[in-house]
Amino acid sequence: MILPLMRTQAKRTLRRRRKLEKETKQLVKQEELKRLHKAQAIQRQLEEVEERQRALEINGVKLERELRGESDSGTQDETQLLHEWFELVLEKNKLVRYESELLI
Repeated sequence: MILPLMRTQAKRTLRRRRKLEKETKQLVKQEELKRLHKAQAIQRQLEEVEERQRALEINGVKLERELRGESDSGTQDETQLLHEWFELVLEKNKLVRYESELLI
């Protein structure tokens, strides 16, 4: 009489253990997917930062040429050009800080 009861309890214990193992595997897989999605989002953000930095660099080169008088467009005064140049520098610094935050 005791032997069949022990078998039943062993089967229940085995079923519970298998169920827990299955749930644990699912949780681990979900966490891996979360990490993967987060890494992909960070990678996309880094690519966007790089693109904006390239655009700022191109604009900065144009402004520097205008400030040195190497450009044909003499429409803007030096004060306005300096203001635009400093705005570009500030934006670039923000992007560099943001990029370093993403890399942490």
